[in-house]
Parts: sequence; structure tokens; C-alpha cells
Amino acid sequence: MLTSLKHKCSVSTISVCILFGFLLAALFVLTTPSTNRKILGGQFNGFKDCPKQAAKLKEKVVEKVVYVERTSPVPVDDRNEQEDVFASSNDVHSQSRELKYPLMLYGGFDATPESSEIVGADEGAANMVFLVWCKKNRLFEFKHMLSVLSAIKVQQPLKVILYHWPGKPPIEDLYNNWLTQLKTTFYNFEVAILPESISPPTACVDIYQQANYLSSIFKTFQYGGIFINENIVLHRPVNKFRTAKSHAFVRSNGVPGVLVGKEVLPEHIVHPVGADACANHNRISESSAEFCVSMDVDKLYPRDIMIEDTQFAKIARKLFYGSEEKKEPKYDLTDPIPNIGHFYLIGENTINFFIYLSVYSMISILQVDMVYVHGDIEPTGDYWRRLLDTNKVKFVYCPPIQTVFGNPVDENDKFHGKDILSVYFLYLYGGVFIDWDAIFTRPIDKTIMGYDAVLGYDWFIPNEAPTFPEVINPGVLAAKRHSVFISMWLEKYKDFGRKGGFYYTGLLVPYKLYEQYPETVRLDRKFQVICWQQTCHPPWMDGYTKPNFHSEFDWEEVYSVHFTYPDPREFYSENALKNATTMIGRMGQKVMGWS
Repeated sequence: MLTSLKHKCSVSTISVCILFGFLLAALFVLTTPSTNRKILGGQFNGFKDCPKQAAKLKEKVVEKVVYVERTSPVPVDDRNEQEDVFASSNDVHSQSRELKYPLMLYGGFDATPESSEIVGADEGAANMVFLVWCKKNRLFEFKHMLSVLSAIKVQQPLKVILYHWPGKPPIEDLYNNWLTQLKTTFYNFEVAILPESISPPTACVDIYQQANYLSSIFKTFQYGGIFINENIVLHRPVNKFRTAKSHAFVRSNGVPGVLVGKEVLPEHIVHPVGADACANHNRISESSAEFCVSMDVDKLYPRDIMIEDTQFAKIARKLFYGSEEKKEPKYDLTDPIPNIGHFYLIGENTINFFIYLSVYSMISILQVDMVYVHGDIEPTGDYWRRLLDTNKVKFVYCPPIQTVFGNPVDENDKFHGKDILSVYFLYLYGGVFIDWDAIFTRPIDKTIMGYDAVLGYDWFIPNEAPTFPEVINPGVLAAKRHSVFISMWLEKYKDFGRKGGFYYTGLLVPYKLYEQYPETVRLDRKFQVICWQQTCHPPWMDGYTKPNFHSEFDWEEVYSVHFTYPDPREFYSENALKNATTMIGRMGQKVMGWS
């Protein structure tokens, strides 16, 4: 009996402990933001990892972006602090971005009495939206994405279908991958092929044939639905019209913008009775009562809506980013970009004058505390000794890069394979990076150093990606340590060499990241000017992306100039620079302190 009593007591004690443990766990779940719970839950590997997890608990979530608490930059040659940096980026930053991606279902749109009203099948049209894609070999662009997003987020239907005729699907490319984003983000969105019996695709260009095929599509739905033109953005839910036989909203050209109904006949489309008009995107105001907005614009990009004050820009921001607030980069000058420079050399022994000029520009123009020259061979020669004599240059051994996330680096293109290292240096330590063929021409304003990351544009839009509106050049970079933008960029290097060569990860990816997360990076048009084949392309001038574009510019107003090809004759030697009278010569002379 005594043994039995002891057993009961021990069992009771264990039960109490277990119950207490569950209570503590429940308290943690209730008091911890959902984002943190998911991030920490994804990282926890058992009680043996408690010390490691305790350190990671110091990470904080700030306005939908995980910022790792920063300390002063670690010494460049301190190997202990560099362990698991990629793992940290992979586990924390990438998960947080997925959790907080702005296209998250209904992000920014709460259920309203209009959107949450339930209409029975015998009362009106089903809450199902469809669009029709007409033309062959046509790109699915950003404005088309906004149209679908408005159907999903504003109307909040059970399903959204994008129909196309056989052999005429919407097309995507490296820039216009909006359709894939929609398909992988929203479970209730699908792309489907129309039966050829519906109507020939030529119906798209004729209002009468268009009326026939739209009416035919409505007939295939037993309970009706809602049609939205691909150039229309819903402003308000149209549920109040679902109980009518049919209701139309027309664009300024008379083409149906939105159709709602259970029995939509061709005559309802060609001659709509009591139809409402969709507002033009240039004329809609905050007080506008229209249910839909017509996007009468040929091209539309995320950059066009980030900071504009128009009502349409606010509507588009809410659809794409989840908030009407302007999307501007976050700023904190109490935690500035570290005042250190980074430079990378591959297999160089005796450095030439141009390399000396590039490194020295960080000392003489930027006034950095230290320049860390990373490479596999310590440089030699007179110019290297002169750099060392400044007491502001240190060599840091960095082995040659052979692969990037398992993808081999082309031996003939090793210079571009190093791009990931420039990004990685800034992730590890923060600071400023410059390529060997660029020089600084002006001190970076103190205010600029308050942004998390700062980048500049490239004039060259690769043939592999002709639809990109603009691209980034990674030759001159600045960032805080553990910058969110830099960590996301690192993650994208998993595609190195698989999509469009080095252009994809070096020039295209950072621009796409900027479009999706503009609050994490500042793109400055005067941060870097590219000069190629003796033609300079200031990115604030119209037409700067054209190959034959060239303009004189006030080089003392820009922070850096990047001579991608060929090296300027003025920088061939110290004597050549002394005797130069050109604009490029004056840039180098300023670096050397001769002017």
C-alpha cells in the first residue's frame, strides 16, 4: 500500500509538472507575436540547443522586417564570429520575409459588411470572379497583377479564374513573373483554358463578338459570377449588384469593365441599362464613390506607385504592399553604416595605378577609418607600400571562390563570381564596397549613412531581360551590418548561374527586391555613374539606358564613377593623370589631392 501511495504521489507530481509545463508553453504562445512564434518554432532543434536559441531570442521584429540587433563590426580576421552566418540569414531573414510578404492573402484589407455578405445561390450571382486573356504572345504585366489582386483582396471571392484560349496563355519573362507570384501566393487563383466552342479569340477586338463570348462564359457558370476586365482595378466590393439579373460598369471607351450577374445576355453588354462608369486612374479622388478604376496607361511599374500622392497610387500600394502609406526606405542615423571600406582583389600581385587610385579614393575622399583589402594573394609593389603607409589599409586573406551555393563559378568569368563576396562582406561587417574600376569623387553625406543599404543604378539592361525598367550595378555598395536587404540578396544567390548568368543575381535580383521591399534599401541616382566605352550615363537623365547615350555631367555632385570598360587612359599611370585635362582626369586629380 505504501508503495502504491508513493507511486500515486510520483505520478501526481509528474502530472502537475507536465500541466505546469503546458501552461508555461501556452503563456509563451499567447504573449509572443505570431511572427516570432513561427520564426523561433522553425529554428528550435531540441533542448540541447537552448544556449544557441537564447542568443537568437535577442533578435527583434520591427515593422514587418526582422532586423538583427547589431553590434560594432567584428574584426575582419576574427573567424569565430563568422560561423553560421549564411545559416542565420537562411533561418531568420528568409522565413520572416515569407511570413510577411506583402501579397499575403487579404493583406491590408479587413472584411467589410459588403465583402463578408453571403448571397445564397437562389438569391443572386455566385461570388466568383473571372478575367479573359485575349491576345497571343502578350506579357502578363504589373498592371494585370493589380487587376487580379483587386479581385482577390477587395471582392474576396471564393475563386478567381484567368481564362485564355488554347495556345494563347499569358507570357512571363525574367522581369514579368507576376503571374507566378499570384499562383504561388493565393490558393483560390487559377489559370484555365477556355473551350474553343466558347468563341474565337478574334472576339477580343469586336464589342459584339466580345458580348457573345462573355455571355457564353456566364452561361457555363450555373450560378453566374463577376467578370473583370484586365485593365480594371476594383475599388469597392460589388456584392450589392449580385442580386440583380445583370449590372455593368463600363470604361470610358464603352468596353465593359465589370459585369455582375446570373443571366448576362449579349444585349446587356452591348447596350447596358443603368450602367455605372469606372473612374479613370488619373481622375479618381479620395471621395470618389466609383466601384472600379480604369488603368488607362500603357506601362505601370511598382516604382510608379511607391511615393506618389495620387489616390490611384494609394489604392495600388494597398493592393501590392498591404498599406496606403508611402513606401520609403527606413532611416536610423543612431546606427549608421560603419565607416570602413572593402575592396576585393583576385590573383593580383603587383597592383597598378588604377587599383591604387580606387582604394585611395576611399581614404582621401570618403575619409574611412580603415580599408580592408580582401584577396588570396597579398599585393606587392610601390603602390601597395604607399597604401600601407597611410595606416588605413589592411590585407585580409580570402580564398578564391569556386562555387556559389554549389553552383560552379565560370573560370572565364571569375570577376563576376566575386559579386557575392562583396555582398557577403557587407553582411558580415557593414561598410562601403567599391570595385577596382571605380573611384569615389565626393564624400558620402552623413544623412545617407542612416539607411540600411544604399545602391546605385546601371545603364545596361541585359539582352536576357529587356523588359526590366531599370537595373542595379553592384560595383559600389554601402550597407549596415546584417542589413535585411543584403541578407535577402544573399539568399537569391542560390540561383547563381542558373537564370541569365551573373546578370541575374548581380543586376536583376536586387532591383526586384527593391520593388518588393522598398523600405529596406535606398536607391540613389547620384550614388554611382557608369561610364562605358568613353560614354557616361547619369541615371537621372532621360534616355540614360541607351547604349549611345552620353552626357557631360557635374561629376562633383555624384558620389562615385564606375568605368566598366575600358580603363580610362588618364588612369594608366601617375604621369598620365598629372598631364590629363579631361573631365575624367580632373576626377582622378581630385582623388590624389592635386586640385
